[in-house]
Amino acid sequence: MTLQQLRYIVMVAETGTITEAAGKLYISQPSLTNAIHELEKEMNITIFNRTNKGISVSKEGEDFLSYARQILEQAAILEDRYKGGNGGRKQYCVSTQHYSFAVNAFVDLIKQFGQDEYDFSLRETQTYEIIDPHDVGIDDNSIVLTARSGRAALKNRLQVLGVSLDQQKLDKIYEDFLKLADKKKDINDDDILVLAGANRTQNHRIKLEYLQVTSGVGVRSVASLGLNISGEKFEAAASGNGPVDAAIKALKKIIDRHMTLKEFTIQAISKGSDDMGKVHMQVEYDNHIYYGFGANTDIIAASVEAYIDCINKFKM
Repeated sequence: MTLQQLRYIVMVAETGTITEAAGKLYISQPSLTNAIHELEKEMNITIFNRTNKGISVSKEGEDFLSYARQILEQAAILEDRYKGGNGGRKQYCVSTQHYSFAVNAFVDLIKQFGQDEYDFSLRETQTYEIIDPHDVGIDDNSIVLTARSGRAALKNRLQVLGVSLDQQKLDKIYEDFLKLADKKKDINDDDILVLAGANRTQNHRIKLEYLQVTSGVGVRSVASLGLNISGEKFEAAASGNGPVDAAIKALKKIIDRHMTLKEFTIQAISKGSDDMGKVHMQVEYDNHIYYGFGANTDIIAASVEAYIDCINKFKM
């Protein structure tokens, strides 16, 4: 396996055709095809499915491509660091809002230490902006809102939960948010949805009617569930590698959509004498990302509720 081969498969995946990828890579189509075949043979996987209509990335190919992109990104960083002529200098980065005194201090710092040992960089945002949590390696669902959270943080959280509001409505909700924040130390997603008047289950087209799961050591988990979809009842059962997997498979038997689970986060929370489980999900459907949330004393039920919450937000 070589970096060149990894670049080849990434380009094919991005373009969707061998012919177009070969043109962008400035190599012949047979050479590109042979390189991909050699890589698949070496790794003992099928990266691309071939049909009369063209090629598509296989399931195991998607996993392989995710690792390939990471390797190429790290290789690019190494090349930039050591081939870029900086001699392996240390990085000194500063992130700040738009303040003139911060810029002046940064310039003074460069003058004092020079640029022989350090590479300096400054990332600046406007004062009304909030930092994208992904820029600093934090999941959206890990951010807790408090009385110190600003209007922009509340707006961003509402967007993550699938709620879009005009400025007038947002201002009104922010006033109510501050009042609630004075009473509660931390504001959870349910609190925010209630403030926005967006009861997650009230207007849901799909609702969980019941869920029964059988699981244990040495046995295969089996789940049966019932859904209410726009007033019509549906039931299904399935087995899986664990209770959550079985429940989700039963759900997919009723709701036949090509969905990809991108993220699954479980958080244990305490609510009085009852132990609650909170689940956040991120699902990809039709090239869109949807976020779902569920909370229940039963973590399996919370997982199913979070999955249904995602599906209810699909743009049909």
